[in-house]
Amino acid sequence: MRPLALGLAFLAAPVLADAVEAEKEAYTRDRAALEACTDAAADFESFMACTRTTVEACRERRPDGRSNAGGTACLYDELRIWTELYQQEVAGILRWAQDFDSDASRLRASWGRAHETVLRAEVSWAEYVRDQCNMENVGYAAGTAAASGQAACRLRLHAERVFHLRSLDDLRPRDER
Repeated sequence: MRPLALGLAFLAAPVLADAVEAEKEAYTRDRAALEACTDAAADFESFMACTRTTVEACRERRPDGRSNAGGTACLYDELRIWTELYQQEVAGILRWAQDFDSDASRLRASWGRAHETVLRAEVSWAEYVRDQCNMENVGYAAGTAAASGQAACRLRLHAERVFHLRSLDDLRPRDER
């Protein structure tokens, strides 16, 4: 039995490697498409139109893309990109806040708490996302629509947050503006 299992695993390895590589390529394409859309957006409305930029292409390339499970997986794939964009924005603002606090302490200013303030704001935002998406999807309980509803809600709120954080030009290191 073991030799058969090893033989099957050996035969499946190239197929799995190809699938992993295809996923990496799709992620790279999806991220580039989403970033190009957000970079070209002139205002909040056009920025928010970038949400779900990659979902349709994902649904087309997935064998189960037209199913609820496949569509939900595509929403989560795009949410992953929005989450990374959000994390980049927060990291930039935290660098600015740390520099600001450092300058404030040298100046003996009493208002050097920017880093702490940014962290508190982002913790509060994360709690808001959790509660808002739970509220929006409370009627689905544990049904099949619960996962896609959660993904869609989180995707939308992450996109909104990225837009708002990018609009805080004063809270960004000069080389990142």
